[in-house]
Amino acid sequence: YAYQRNAKGKLSQVKAAYVLNADGSIGFSVGKYNRNELLVIDPTLIFCTYTGSTDDNWGTSATYDNNGNLYAAGIVVGNGYPTTVGAFQTLYGGGTGLNSATWNPYFGDISISKFNSTGTALVYSSFLGGSNNDYPNSLIVTPNNELIVFGRSYSADYPTTPGCYDNTHAGNADIVITKFNAAGSGLIGSTYVGGSLNDGVNFSDNENILGSLKRNYGDDARGEVNLAPDGSIFVASCTYSSDFPTSAGCFQSVFGGGLEDGVLLKLNSNLSTLVFSTYVGGSANDACYSLDIDQSNNSVYVTGGTESANFPTTAGVIHPNYMGAIDGFLLRMNSTGSSLLASTFIGTTLYDQSYFVKLDKNQVPYIMGQTTGNTFPVSAGVYSNANSGQFVANVNTSLSSFLKSTVIGNGNGAPNLSPTAFTVDICDNVYIAGWGGFFLGLGPGSLASMPLTSNALQSTTDQATQSDFYLAVLNRNFSSLTFGSYYGGNGSLEHVDGGTSRFDKNGFIYGAICAGCIYNDSYLQATPGAYSDSNKSNNCNLAAYKIHLPFPYLAANANAVPDTFGCGPFTVQFQQTTPAQHYSWDFGDPSSGAMNYSVFQNPVHTFNNPGTYQIMSVIIDSNFCNITDTVYLRVIVTNDTIKSFIGASDTLVCPNQIVSFTAIDTFGQSYQWFFGDNTSSTLANPTHAYANTGFYNVMLVVSNPMTCNKYDTAYLPIQVALISVQDSFTVNTNY
Repeated sequence: YAYQRNAKGKLSQVKAAYVLNADGSIGFSVGKYNRNELLVIDPTLIFCTYTGSTDDNWGTSATYDNNGNLYAAGIVVGNGYPTTVGAFQTLYGGGTGLNSATWNPYFGDISISKFNSTGTALVYSSFLGGSNNDYPNSLIVTPNNELIVFGRSYSADYPTTPGCYDNTHAGNADIVITKFNAAGSGLIGSTYVGGSLNDGVNFSDNENILGSLKRNYGDDARGEVNLAPDGSIFVASCTYSSDFPTSAGCFQSVFGGGLEDGVLLKLNSNLSTLVFSTYVGGSANDACYSLDIDQSNNSVYVTGGTESANFPTTAGVIHPNYMGAIDGFLLRMNSTGSSLLASTFIGTTLYDQSYFVKLDKNQVPYIMGQTTGNTFPVSAGVYSNANSGQFVANVNTSLSSFLKSTVIGNGNGAPNLSPTAFTVDICDNVYIAGWGGFFLGLGPGSLASMPLTSNALQSTTDQATQSDFYLAVLNRNFSSLTFGSYYGGNGSLEHVDGGTSRFDKNGFIYGAICAGCIYNDSYLQATPGAYSDSNKSNNCNLAAYKIHLPFPYLAANANAVPDTFGCGPFTVQFQQTTPAQHYSWDFGDPSSGAMNYSVFQNPVHTFNNPGTYQIMSVIIDSNFCNITDTVYLRVIVTNDTIKSFIGASDTLVCPNQIVSFTAIDTFGQSYQWFFGDNTSSTLANPTHAYANTGFYNVMLVVSNPMTCNKYDTAYLPIQVALISVQDSFTVNTNY
């Protein structure tokens, strides 16, 4: 990723790729750029921006789309949160507020902000909520750029859609799932799912109360929404309700006991049907925090925490029996939610919880969580920090053994991080994000002396009573720490109020921060040109950040010269700008026989026949972990040409008489009329009246960039005259 900023702060992206030089070193190949301006290649911090809210706006969750845009969610009180024209909800719905006699700390509405890929513009921004308190836990975006929000609502009038699964608030906090359209202007689906007690709440919804499975500030809002390949929506969460809706034939239809059970839900893509719903738990407290879906068979991996000695497990797994205190768990449910394929406890005899599960490209599960047992297994040959409080492991698909496992942290025997994001990239590198410190005395623990690398974005953290984020990358097989860094303002109280953020598979993290709290500080610096460069509220503001934690991998990048559109016969010089050991091209042109393929880096091909061709370029290089990558181009060949004529209702008219003009053409796409009296029109069939007598030459330009001649021009003379009318008329005679 490379960019330049001009003198006005406007950011423009520059094409860039890795180059493997002949001596084995790595360099860069870059496209056109202004050599008089600074060129930035592979920055770690892409952007950081505030939402611009002048009311309290607490950061919770973030995600991304395939265009690199960032979606951030938080909670907000008041109309000081900036919305965009045409957004779904532009007015604040309400909430109990911080100073209400019925005080609930999660006050107000959900806020949704979509930023462009460089954080310089707000694409859309909307409230989401009813007249009571509403809160976001997790976000994800469909391949069609439709945002899905999973959260909880205390509002009886939370926005639902006609035909949704359940449009009635059951009481207390209900789980809510809402799907926006791509423009953020309306809802595709929105529904409640809940029973009569708190749903979507882990232990206590009062942020100042920790206990049981709620070990970190904000842990009450754990849980995740995820997508199946067919667009079905999965949610992992928890419930207090013994009447939580379950489905016929589900794995566990009865509440297990204790204060809370975990729940796993599947709904169809427009949220009109609850496909399945099941409890997951034993006789004590249980909560589901994260899930991922096997893309080959739609089985679901779920992870979380439990205090139940009789939590459901299966034979032959890593730990079929409860180990004590609090344990993590990892289970695999079949695609219909009717049975466990495998389930195991995770941890030691002391406190452990598993907060994330993500699958690699081979559908192998990786997990990340907290431990205080000091005996969490560490595999031979892996990077580790002894006596540390964060574990990372990958597990075989039967959950019968760890493939690799390790612990990282500062070695103080306790957790340092409240985990906020986790993934495995296309090369099986592992990415970790979380925040630590002692925010309000409720944070996860000290961030002092966390492991850092020479390429750290930030090598210092605040004093022990402050809060920061920590980012890390373990390479494949956990053999080394390739990135370790703090991120946060000096003196700021960065944290999140529950919820999770996401990494994409290319090493970019899209994060949300609750920044600037209590002291209204601005120590967390926004990047130049950011949409909002400071905290404009008198307390907290959601800060959204996008950071790239780069790791070299093979990435194909193809060009077509002179263009991807032309007239037949059309000769194209193809270019694969990424050096590799081997190349393969398929031009998608079967009529060319043996010439339809090439193994050269930059081949030439001639397309003789009109049509649309999909070109596939494959590169192979065993020096990279992903070995091969593929990119596609589309070439359009045409013989179409524009021919244009002008039709008119009359060519001899009186002053101020309306003339109807018609464009008669082939393959026209846009039109430009010049009426000869210094007026014009872009309509295909305009009307016009001339004020003065005289001769006027009308010109029509018809254009279409997808034709061979691109445009054609036609002319028509018009005479405007004072025409006398006799006292008698001749039938069928026009004057």
